[in-house]
Amino acid sequence: MPQATLDLMCEHLKFLGYEIFLTEEQERRYARHQDKVSFVLKQIDDVVKFFSRVEVRDARAKNNMEEYLEFINTLNTDALVTRFYKDENANLLFVSQHLGHYDKVMFARFLELWEFDLQYLLLRKMNAEFMRFFST
Repeated sequence: MPQATLDLMCEHLKFLGYEIFLTEEQERRYARHQDKVSFVLKQIDDVVKFFSRVEVRDARAKNNMEEYLEFINTLNTDALVTRFYKDENANLLFVSQHLGHYDKVMFARFLELWEFDLQYLLLRKMNAEFMRFFST
């Protein structure tokens, strides 16, 4: 997949109100939006990966690991295009990937599903369940 695919996706995101920044690694882009979850994009061959995370602010997730893992499993069960993980510090990581070349309609549909997982599923569950693990 030519590098233009990542560039076209970033242009699409700019149209939707995201600010796009180059990361220090240069091959990654950071997408920031005033009202949505920020994320990093990285192209690997014919795949563009989307990464983001929520950082642990206290020990509740670490001290209730079984419940925290059940919460993550619930997210993964309900998610449409995103996979949720924890890292060694119990931060919540989320990743998705868009396969193939840029197509305006298909990328728009992918973004709808990604945003559903992050804006609706994650944030709704954060309000209901997640905040017991993390402080605000």
